[in-house]
Amino acid sequence: MRILFVPYYYYMQYAPFQSAAEALAKDGHEARLLYIPGISERDEGDTYHPEKFRLDGVPFEEFDLVRFSSRWARALRPLSQLAQFLINKRRLRRFLAKRPPDAVVIASHLGGIYIRLIQLLCDRLRIPIVSMWIIPVTVGREKRSLLSRLPSFFDVRDVLRWTPANKHVRNHLFVASGQVLKEHLETLGIDGRQIRITGNPVHDLFQRDLAAPRDELRRTIVKERELQPEDRYVLLLTETIQKVLGWDYLRSLTNDLRAIFEKLPAGIKVIVKFHPREPMDAQIHFQDVFRGSRYRFCRDAELVPLLRCADLAIAHFSGALETALALGTPSLGINFTQRQDLSLFRESSMLLEAHSAQALEEKVLACLSDSSFRDRMAEARDLWLRENTCALDGQNSRRMAEAIVQHIERSPRRFRS
Repeated sequence: MRILFVPYYYYMQYAPFQSAAEALAKDGHEARLLYIPGISERDEGDTYHPEKFRLDGVPFEEFDLVRFSSRWARALRPLSQLAQFLINKRRLRRFLAKRPPDAVVIASHLGGIYIRLIQLLCDRLRIPIVSMWIIPVTVGREKRSLLSRLPSFFDVRDVLRWTPANKHVRNHLFVASGQVLKEHLETLGIDGRQIRITGNPVHDLFQRDLAAPRDELRRTIVKERELQPEDRYVLLLTETIQKVLGWDYLRSLTNDLRAIFEKLPAGIKVIVKFHPREPMDAQIHFQDVFRGSRYRFCRDAELVPLLRCADLAIAHFSGALETALALGTPSLGINFTQRQDLSLFRESSMLLEAHSAQALEEKVLACLSDSSFRDRMAEARDLWLRENTCALDGQNSRRMAEAIVQHIERSPRRFRS
């Protein structure tokens, strides 16, 4: 069988896709990454590119989108966008029809325009789609443009007015990392019979890291981050929160965090791990606020070793915080707005979330000094893992691969050229 994986946000989807593709390849299937430069609004080409794929041993194919960049295209933006869409639609259909895959695997089916278009084309060509969900995605209000008012035969309207349970996704298979995501998909209108819980393939990669002695990893981190052997550290994970809540929120947050961190004993350092998409102005802001010998900053360091050796991980709703929980690292989520859509936690594990600066301070200090509080955090973490993961047994990629193959075998395969 030939399966194509199509990432949208590589920093989130490359690793789980790679792990699932390797599981398929071990069973003799042809699993390849479909590399579409510039498919999302964020250019990740400096990190994810053909040279990296070759070094990682990831088989791939490349498809280039037509982009108009001339002055006239900018001046006539709606018309140039329509022309680009129609040209790319024709080229994508031709690409899929020339050598039709047995299945296409995407992440969220609510992704950008070309992820939606691929699903629409695959629906018409009877190519099965598998949508992998590892984080909850909420449905934003679609911008209504002139293009969305075009007649339906252009397909622009369907793509721009894409809803979670539209006619083009009725034959999808949805694979979810845990029960909570399955329930989230059902609230979006997805039929529960289309959803299988297989776990997050990324969690399988932990087995390798967990096999390495923690003391050995810690010695490496101490050296790289210029720490003392006896130092402990808090890992602060940034996540472009200013794009969600604004710069005023970020400024207030960093001031609150600095006030908390300055109350820690001198032997507890703070390592700030920047999000892969954290812009330079935000990085500079963190470095301006967090001044002094207590603080360290990094962007490209390996995340799992940092998390595994941390005494505490702090973030908002970052996927890295889920990784920390899966690794067994004490973790706290920040949710000063108390918005459920910005939370990783339910009432059952709310001990792991702080709804105010005062609550965050109390929980940070208690985690680092009170063993009974850490025991309660561990209980809440274990409950969260039962609700949000399938199993941490190294078999998530295998389960996902089996689900993909079974979906292909059960799908009516009548490709129309």
